[in-house]
Amino acid sequence: MENVPVDREIKAVLQDRPSSLSRFYQLMLAQESGNWQSVSELAHQLHLGETTVAEAYWDAVRWAQQVSAQG
Repeated sequence: MENVPVDREIKAVLQDRPSSLSRFYQLMLAQESGNWQSVSELAHQLHLGETTVAEAYWDAVRWAQQVSAQG
């Protein structure tokens, strides 16, 4: 992981270390697993609407599909 060229905050959250992105990562995991109670709570803590979270998640999924199809 040390040689992966990503931001140190991203590395930290992926390695389960404290990061300013931890709540966002938890939110993504909750959305991905369908844990709607956690999605609601985390979205509220982050001052995000649940619709915004869902739209951003699906935008990211579509982007990942496009990138992987090009590769």
